[in-house]
Amino acid sequence: MKNKYYVCPLIIAFALAATSCKTTEKNYQAAYDVAIQKKNKEKAEEAELGIEEGMLQSADGPSKRVMEGGTFYFESRKLKRPDTSEVLRGKYCVVIASYKMPTNCNAQVKDMQEKGYPAFAAQDGDGKYYVVIGEFPSMKEAARFSAEYVKKENPKSYIGFSQGPVVIRS
Repeated sequence: MKNKYYVCPLIIAFALAATSCKTTEKNYQAAYDVAIQKKNKEKAEEAELGIEEGMLQSADGPSKRVMEGGTFYFESRKLKRPDTSEVLRGKYCVVIASYKMPTNCNAQVKDMQEKGYPAFAAQDGDGKYYVVIGEFPSMKEAARFSAEYVKKENPKSYIGFSQGPVVIRS
């Protein structure tokens, strides 16, 4: 008789779990629509930036770009300076590292300033901190600076980035 009390809730829990995971045509259509919207967003970004169609690889993170024969990584993200609260609108920032802790970011900023770079810390809306080593009015200038930095410094790693410096359009 005691087993009845345990079996009934188990059957109900199993029935709920089995029925809540059904894939429907409606779910497939919704996922397809999201994928199409993402693809259209990528095409719009390419057109806006004057990049050849197909050069933007992903809208989810830094994407590989080719400009004037050079390769660099690019993404759009709203940045602000935590020290002054200045929002970096319309600027192209060359970023070499990202951190969760401002202390780590500020230490690398100081190192880069000692090497002669106009470095500063920036923060995005998710609370991530970035080491910016230069800001520019155009993507072309930022890409050139990024390539010069890699050539001059030949860094072995970029904290928070697997590929190299990232040009962030804020």
